[in-house]
Amino acid sequence: ECGPAGVQQAGAVLARVEILTRRGRLKEAAATAANLSTQLSSDETRGSRAEYLAGRAYHLMSKESMALECHTRARLSARNPQDLSNALWGAYLAAVEIGLPEAPDYLGELEALALPDLGFRLRVATGRMASAASAGSLRGISAVFEPLLPIVGHVNEPMVVTSFLTRAAEIEVLRAQYATAHDFASKALDLAEKLHLAFAEPLCLIPLIAAEIGQRRFASARDKLFLLSSHSLSNEDPYLQLSIQIL
Repeated sequence: ECGPAGVQQAGAVLARVEILTRRGRLKEAAATAANLSTQLSSDETRGSRAEYLAGRAYHLMSKESMALECHTRARLSARNPQDLSNALWGAYLAAVEIGLPEAPDYLGELEALALPDLGFRLRVATGRMASAASAGSLRGISAVFEPLLPIVGHVNEPMVVTSFLTRAAEIEVLRAQYATAHDFASKALDLAEKLHLAFAEPLCLIPLIAAEIGQRRFASARDKLFLLSSHSLSNEDPYLQLSIQIL
């Protein structure tokens, strides 16, 4: 893919990790990024990103403790606001999944960075939706994500966009707004398929199936559930396996 430079230059290795992640080769992505991080000096600017990418791959495999360790190191080695933002975001996601009480602290520190790009705004909103769902209270949640819907098409970060739309779909399922949930999840899935984000496709399917069940579109939901099952078997992801049992 990258030739000899792919294993010799840090930038090329990081690019390879991104490609592996997009293709759903998460074990390989995590191992490659983690190996790179051990080879970089403590003052190397790419060290934080290597740890973040390793943590992201572990998170996508539902290995949250390992993900949090990587993101903690990424946070300590961050040399610029973007790297710190990535590290805090990753730490927050892992902490939420584990159920750690400090999860809101990571999100609060992330929000305090107040980065100017649109992707940052979507990421923060995604985090706040996750917190609301985790806490079991959706009061005021519309004001968190609905004002951002018009800018989604202007954000050139497909992973951030699919995550935002998927989380919004999950919120709408919880509010029994199944038609809106279906729309959000369908858009997320279409984007994931168009850009070959293999890891994101099953995550988009989960709220899409839930929305179709809510709409009593059982035949279509069943077909998608079989597709989700095939993703689960190939990824060996406990989160996907649990989601299938729930659905």
